[in-house]
Amino acid sequence: TGRVNELNESILFAELMNDIFKDVYVNRFRDTFPEIRASCTEQLGEWIISYPHIFRNDDHLKYLGWTLYDKVSEVRSASLMALEKLYSTPELEDLELFTGRFRNRIVEMVMDKELSVATH
Repeated sequence: TGRVNELNESILFAELMNDIFKDVYVNRFRDTFPEIRASCTEQLGEWIISYPHIFRNDDHLKYLGWTLYDKVSEVRSASLMALEKLYSTPELEDLELFTGRFRNRIVEMVMDKELSVATH
């Protein structure tokens, strides 16, 4: 029964994290304050790396892709930093659909109007 309890705890944890994502992140990643959007983006990147079994999927990765288009450089930069960490992990096959969808935007960012974003 120890293994069953561990599994139940793991399921409950995943449900809790998904609830936090839906109730907090989804509402705040479009906040009017760019500092909040950047912080959300940075944290999502950390969650994807720390809890890949919950967050390393297209339902969550797409939010990083959308923030690549943010009007504020701080948010775009936070997205690129999160992606840099993700692409440094060995599980790149999980990123195939994301890469196909956002490849052009990632490449365009080399020419970003903000030097701090373009040099990531």
